[in-house]
Amino acid sequence: MKPAHLLFLFCCGILWLPLCAQKNYVEGYIVRTGKDTVRGRIDYRDWVATPLRIDFQDSHTGRQDAYTPRELEAFSVNGEVYRSYGVRVAPYSQDPAVAAAIDWHGEPYDTTIFLRLVTSGRLSLYYYRDQLDVTYFFVQREGKAPEQLQIRDRVVRKGAKTDVIADEAYKYQLADLVSSCSLVAERPVPVAYEENALKKLIDTYNHCGMEVGGRKHSPVSFMLMAGYLHSSVRPGGNTDAAHAGWPAYNGPVGGVGVLFQPTKGRKRWALLADALYDRFSVNSSKFQKDYYETYSGKLDYDEVRIDVQLRYLFPAGDWRPFIGVGFSNSLIINNSSSQSVFDASTAQTIHQPLFGDKSYIQTYRPGGFLALGAIWKRWSLEARYERTAGLVNLAGISAPVGNFYVLAGFRL
Repeated sequence: MKPAHLLFLFCCGILWLPLCAQKNYVEGYIVRTGKDTVRGRIDYRDWVATPLRIDFQDSHTGRQDAYTPRELEAFSVNGEVYRSYGVRVAPYSQDPAVAAAIDWHGEPYDTTIFLRLVTSGRLSLYYYRDQLDVTYFFVQREGKAPEQLQIRDRVVRKGAKTDVIADEAYKYQLADLVSSCSLVAERPVPVAYEENALKKLIDTYNHCGMEVGGRKHSPVSFMLMAGYLHSSVRPGGNTDAAHAGWPAYNGPVGGVGVLFQPTKGRKRWALLADALYDRFSVNSSKFQKDYYETYSGKLDYDEVRIDVQLRYLFPAGDWRPFIGVGFSNSLIINNSSSQSVFDASTAQTIHQPLFGDKSYIQTYRPGGFLALGAIWKRWSLEARYERTAGLVNLAGISAPVGNFYVLAGFRL
């Protein structure tokens, strides 16, 4: 090489050194231990490896200081947020030759480092790249310390041949964390150990069941309800009605409800109060009292029910099975129940209120019920079995009532 060329390279090297030493201060802030936020400028180096320390210049005092992860809780620069955590790191190597080397140290160790926030929510994802150019991802549950999503190197030696197998343990870790969201619930979760893929998975989980039609859930919501009612009344005791056959009533039922669903506890508990309306109308079979007299009856009334139900929902993603228990309040209105006795000897029919007097039918009946169902997004479907107090308020006569409902609900 000619002396002139050597001189040129030497001069370029001399000029390059100051350029490398130049600072690149960018607006940002730091959060000191104790939540003290200070705005200023941070020497942003467009880091490949996560920085072990940062240089900060206070906007008010102009003072320059260097901070390590132990001295800060967080910092932000150039749209990136870094947080400081004490974590356990389980090393792995992307190079099989390194992982199989005798002097390779793959034992987990505790350290305090900066982690770059990728996305946050019920689960938060963090990125870390060490000085050996190995990438690690950490995931954090609400109120917990970040834990590493692990790739574990396993060395298998067969004679003179050595193989290194990378066990993707993180896929099973994620399976446990996102199992409550049907959109991503698989075991193992088929996701690459790569920032965009992991971010998409975590974002899907964080929004799973949280928004419907672009609107966030409110703890209180209104519902429209409609369905089917199978109701049976079995009169018994000292009454002609006890000897007649009474078919079950099958018909529609509908109403409105108010659902209270707390936002915490992964929404496992819910309280539903609803008002339902049905029209009950059945005719009994005929009962031959004696040679001349034939009895028949009719149950005919409108009914309003006020039910209060406590639900426990199982976390199974968008489909949320639930069991419920509640108490009911049945109110009879427009009671037109009647009975008739036809006397063949005189060809006359005697009509009167069922059981002899309208007042003998209970206007109000308390009861209790069990429910089993599932929720899917804004829809719900449930089955209820209910028992109420007897229909008749008269000594010596019983009329137990059993109801079976199938109800569909739509949350407004």
